[in-house]
This record gives sequence, C-alpha cells and structure tokens, in this order.
Amino acid sequence: MVAEKKRLTEEEARRIRADGQVTVAMNYIRERRDEEALRMFDEVLADDPGNGRAMKGRALALGRLGRSDEALETVAAMLRNDPHDARAYDARASVYEYMGRLEEARAEFERALALEPEGADQHYNFACYWAARGDAEQCRHHLAEALRLDPPSHVYAATDVDLERYREEEWFQELVAFKK
Repeated sequence: MVAEKKRLTEEEARRIRADGQVTVAMNYIRERRDEEALRMFDEVLADDPGNGRAMKGRALALGRLGRSDEALETVAAMLRNDPHDARAYDARASVYEYMGRLEEARAEFERALALEPEGADQHYNFACYWAARGDAEQCRHHLAEALRLDPPSHVYAATDVDLERYREEEWFQELVAFKK
C-alpha cells in the first residue's frame, strides 16, 4: 500500500509563510533594522491581524523607532485579544525601557515572568534589561534561564549588542560556550 502525500491547505501554507516572515522580521529587530522589520510585521498583520508574534515584534520595532504611542496601542490590542499573554507584558516592558520608564519596565518584565515562568524570551529580555542596568548577577540569572529553556538562543546571546558589556566575562563565555 502506497501512502498518500498530504497536501497543505491554503490556511496551513499561509500560516507557514507568516511564521517565516515573522522569524525573518525578528532577526531584523536583532540586527537593528527596525524599519524593515516593521514593514514585514505589518504585512503579516494585514493578512492575520491577531498574530501574536507579529504584534509583539511590531510593538518592539515601533518602540525602538520612538513611536511609543503606537507601540503601546499594539500592546493594548494584544491584551484585548488575551489579557494573560506574557508576550504582551514582555513587549510593553521593552517599550517602557525604550521610553526610560525603567521601574514600569521592570514591573512588566516581572508580570510577564509570573504569567509564563518558563518563557525563554521573557527571561532573555529581562537579562538584557539587567545588562543595561549593569547588574551582572540578575543578568546572569535570567540569561542562564533563557539558555536552558531555549538552547538555540546561545547563538543570539553570543553576539547580542545588549549583552556586550559582559562578553569578556568568564561566566558569560561559559553560559554561551563562546570561547575565543
């Protein structure tokens, strides 16, 4: 008996394309190519307005571009879709951080982690928050959790400009297995 090949439905193909676009756009965010990322997120959202990953990325891009009101409205839309979406609180934390509202950013990161304690992205972003504040202990703690939960993020951590200040530290090199 020959097994039949399963064909993708249009909906499945659309979701796969959207996931690929969001992944590329998130890489643009990491590369500080925020305008390009924003265009890609908006393309995805035009076809799928409730795509949470694209909404989060859009909020991050807008926040970094100094368009804080639009970024916060995007987060508000995420929370209207799901008031318990840890990604939304993580995104709002980052936007607050870009705005210099550091205590509010910290509270939002903590809220995101309370909702999703095993959230690799939330730990990673909180590690970057602490790196910017110069708190090596908190940075190391959250980075270690992020890398435990999502081992492929070692690649990003090894070159992330947000973690640059610790690149030469032994603990950092051991965490990311980044040896010269």
